[in-house]
Amino acid sequence: MKNKNRYTDVMDVGFNDDIMERETQSDVMVAPEPFLVVKNRGGRPTLYRPEYCEHLVDWFQAGLEEITNPERVTNKIGDIKHVTAPIFPRTIAGYACIVGVGADCLTDWASKHAEFGRAMKTAKAIQEQCAAMMTATGAWTPSFGIFMLKNCSGWTDRVDITLDSQVTLTFDAADSEV
Repeated sequence: MKNKNRYTDVMDVGFNDDIMERETQSDVMVAPEPFLVVKNRGGRPTLYRPEYCEHLVDWFQAGLEEITNPERVTNKIGDIKHVTAPIFPRTIAGYACIVGVGADCLTDWASKHAEFGRAMKTAKAIQEQCAAMMTATGAWTPSFGIFMLKNCSGWTDRVDITLDSQVTLTFDAADSEV
């Protein structure tokens, strides 16, 4: 029995240096003179499209329109008991699912494309308004509204207080014995 390794087996089935040489020569691309050859930077092409800017704002705006015209059930004195049609919060992560990317990808697009960055700021402002309105109208429980505003809009319970004062300490001779 001959001792063959896998490389010699390949050679036995007809591996040919001439074929390999022809394949590599056909892969070389020569551009016509008036065109500039742009080197591929590598990596996967971006999924970003300029039309996402308008689509993002429209998607969040549609959520705001759902809020301004909900079907409401009231009690005898006119207080809102509940909203009959559930209105789900619109989030950046939700839009990312629609587009087929991750939320981090949208953040990257916002930093790389100024127009998309402006669209993201507008969408977040609409999202904040929606959360405030849904909480104020009773469509969302107060705890959920507060949760949304704190996590998606940067609201906090914390109050920052800064004090500008001077403290003067005086020591007596009797205090220096310590």
